[in-house]
Amino acid sequence: MQVLHSIEARQQASVPTFTPLAPEAGAAVDAVATQTKPTRTRIEVAQWLAELNKHPDLIRDLLASAGSAKVEQQFPDLRKEKRVTVDTATAAHWLSRKSQTLRGWACLENGPLRPIRINGRLAWNLADIRRLLGVPA
Repeated sequence: MQVLHSIEARQQASVPTFTPLAPEAGAAVDAVATQTKPTRTRIEVAQWLAELNKHPDLIRDLLASAGSAKVEQQFPDLRKEKRVTVDTATAAHWLSRKSQTLRGWACLENGPLRPIRINGRLAWNLADIRRLLGVPA
């Protein structure tokens, strides 16, 4: 592993680069593959962005792996749910409210539902949610 001590060495190492291929792919690819230190040129930012725009799935995968992309949570059907209590996110989804609204109801005890507290976590009674929404059990 090479240690980069100077600022110039760090900047040069972090610049995105590419190796252009010659039109005659056969001999050029072999020459590039056998080189120990390939010749690289700096890529323009606009060209780099244009290449990224050609591959939107790559951008999506990079964002997802970085944790930047929101992942949609799947919620079970209210009529098919077998649990006695559900978490705040599931109850909020069924009630078409934000989770923070339900937490406010729990804190101020002024909402249409009262949660059960289990080890400091909120659990919402499924029978109460069904009764509030008018869904048969």
